[in-house]
Amino acid sequence: MWNVQIIADSINAIGNRLTTFEITYPLIIHNEVMTHRVESRNTASNRAIPVEKMIQSVIDNPFIPEKWPVNQKGMQNAQWVENEEIKLACVNRWLQARDAAVQQVRYLKALNIHKQITNRLLGPFLWTTTIISGTEWYNFFNQRCSEFAQPEMQKLAGLMFLAYIRSDPKYLKYGEWHTPYLSYTPARYNTMNVMIDPTAVYDLMVSAGRCARVSYLNHGENNTPDEDNKLALRLVENGHWSPFEHIATPSEEQDLFGNFTGWAQFRKHFPSENRNDSIMFDVDDFESLYGPLINAVYSGNIEAFRADFEEELKPNDEC
Repeated sequence: MWNVQIIADSINAIGNRLTTFEITYPLIIHNEVMTHRVESRNTASNRAIPVEKMIQSVIDNPFIPEKWPVNQKGMQNAQWVENEEIKLACVNRWLQARDAAVQQVRYLKALNIHKQITNRLLGPFLWTTTIISGTEWYNFFNQRCSEFAQPEMQKLAGLMFLAYIRSDPKYLKYGEWHTPYLSYTPARYNTMNVMIDPTAVYDLMVSAGRCARVSYLNHGENNTPDEDNKLALRLVENGHWSPFEHIATPSEEQDLFGNFTGWAQFRKHFPSENRNDSIMFDVDDFESLYGPLINAVYSGNIEAFRADFEEELKPNDEC
């Protein structure tokens, strides 16, 4: 279920190129995708996708390693399993582990445990989808296309590199916008250094809403523009800003806006996009929940804390 496609590719007058990919890859390499901080990302969320939908995905289309590395010291292997019987045995064991994970997930679901925990057991067998945008790609390509990268990561980066060099970016003028998942040309919004009223930039909000839908794996469904706009407005209200990073407008200077060079992110046009002046939660709640643990860590008495915690978890015979 590998998938790499460029959904928006733009270049400004200074020559800064902004590219947005939609990529599907094994969840086991997601940490490596997340390592690169100059790109903006939104990814399908195990906390948001229903359990049965996740189970069906690993039954119908599980991730199975294409090659089996021979064990040795270090992070990289030098050899691959060549014996066909051993390869088949590896695949069978992998699928048996998948079946065991599915069984336990269904058991936890029957106990009414939330998907944010139950879905985690399926991780090794899952594919995930990410929307990723950036202006600086060659460090990513050089590091992840390397022979020293994990093979799955190397394959993903190689597919992305080929898509990148074969794509012809669209030239955008000042006031025009890079808008992933928008099939039409959006209105011009000359907003550089101006804070935006989200109700006045409908097209940009629709694009942000569509980027956000990857969390539920329904960004490709037939949602109306009004529905996408309403989703984006809810994101603004709740302070969920990452989907607004994929939308951007050319800058007249080669400056850094967020993590883009020469492109001003939509997110940076909202005055509340970075809350650094107040705490929005009850400090006393955290003190009562986690104060004993942090005190034990700093006092070096973590073993005593662990023993007390385990004692509390013992079954009560009176129950």
